Amino acid sequence: MTAKAVQVRLGVDQPDFGALFDDMLIEDGGMLDPARVLQPKAEAEIALVLAKDIFASDATAANVTAAALHAGAAIEKVDSRISDWKISFADTVADNGSSAFFVLGWGLTDHSQNSTVAACARAEKKTAGQRS
Repeated sequence: MTAKAVQVRLGVDQPDFGALFDDMLIEDGGMLDPARVLQPKAEAEIALVLAKDIFASDATAANVTAAALHAGAAIEKVDSRISDWKISFADTVADNGSSAFFVLGWGLTDHSQNSTVAACARAEKKTAGQRS
């Protein structure tokens, strides 16, 4: 939740994030069972698929670019157990950033042929700078 507009809409006053795990992936052409969500929303994202883990101490633009396999569009399905999305920052932290599921766009690009990953890394660095 780094977008100011989303923070304002949800009444949250600072960025936050959640982890995405393999069991949250909806495969290309897959369907989300409505029984598995309560009040889902969709968010457009830029996905970076990494070849290896990057630890916070090594999270530089150069290291992210070197570790990235692919970059492309994605959709994150967020969900909340809190009625009507009347959430606080503590609620989103406790609920893994409201992360529920995600879909990776088909045709993720090999980043070595363009500067997509570098641009994303620069954008994230700027966003990270705004967090403090």
